[in-house]
Amino acid sequence: MIPNLPLDLSIPSTTSIAGKDDWAYAYFHMTPTVAAITILTKFQNDIRNSEAQVAEFCHKEIGEVELIYDQFNAFAASNSQYLMQGEELVITAGVGAFSSAAKPSISIDGVNLPITVDGSAIYKSTAGAPGMNSKRVRISFLKPNGETAIVEKDVRFTVGTPSGLVVSTDKTRVFYKGLDNPLSVTGGGGAEKINVTVEGTGATVSKAGAGQYIVKCTQLGNVMVNVNDGKLSQKINIPVKRVPDPIAIIGGSAGGNMTANKFRVQQGVIADLRDFVFEGIKFNVVSFIVIATGKGFDEPEVAEVNGAAFANGAKDLVRRCQPGTTVTIGEIKVTEPGGGTRKLDQTITFILQ
Repeated sequence: MIPNLPLDLSIPSTTSIAGKDDWAYAYFHMTPTVAAITILTKFQNDIRNSEAQVAEFCHKEIGEVELIYDQFNAFAASNSQYLMQGEELVITAGVGAFSSAAKPSISIDGVNLPITVDGSAIYKSTAGAPGMNSKRVRISFLKPNGETAIVEKDVRFTVGTPSGLVVSTDKTRVFYKGLDNPLSVTGGGGAEKINVTVEGTGATVSKAGAGQYIVKCTQLGNVMVNVNDGKLSQKINIPVKRVPDPIAIIGGSAGGNMTANKFRVQQGVIADLRDFVFEGIKFNVVSFIVIATGKGFDEPEVAEVNGAAFANGAKDLVRRCQPGTTVTIGEIKVTEPGGGTRKLDQTITFILQ
């Protein structure tokens, strides 16, 4: 028997009204639309979590899988450290020794790669902007003691150009909206003769030092970088993307089981941006809603919060939580780097123990 399945379709106790003693009435009568959507999302998450627990239970009944590692070494290497524009870059990354039952997880610049039969992953990309370039390789694997280890490496390479004029986006091959995007330019005429301009709505460029520039973009789309060193000129089209969504967490967790005592002392919701090439980029939570159901709540109770901290009605809901309570956080909105807000496509649910 599998205990404590998250999925609970029992009818919560509520005021009895003739002909209205049913599940839909108990959960959705006089419930705001945004809260009703969040409740439905909670049941979707409960179904997925229940499926995972059933699958794990069946797996354990068959027999535990033993992982044995003799030695291991994370590696990441490119086919070349110097490329000409248009040539192909190939990065091979993986773990030197591993169990075939638990292959590593590998991503390059935040993109997850398929794992080959020998536990490695191959990344291919056409060399683009001339100059110094790098790719962030992230490898996670299971150690013999059961812990998950994460290794991050930067694979650096240079893209050459026959003209001798080199333009390089120092961090990535894209610009990010709202950030200070570094740009490096070198040319045969000397840094003092280099002229850099950008074409694109909401795009500006400023000089940060010899051969160093900062490009700021306020609109998504593309930016044309024009460079001239007095002898040669070059144009590079660079896409502008938005910073990826952060992950909403409470007490270091993005949902799942948590003790009631631990949950009651949490102060609010944090937006955590992980595995992003720029460091120090922060999102701030500006609003969310809290829904409490189960033990301690005769019917679902909803509280709207402005800011990141539990306050007013939400603080009272958190204080009343106990083992058996289910808390769902949804409609999470955060500030964007450079201004503006966005709503996260994420709902987190905690099952209190």
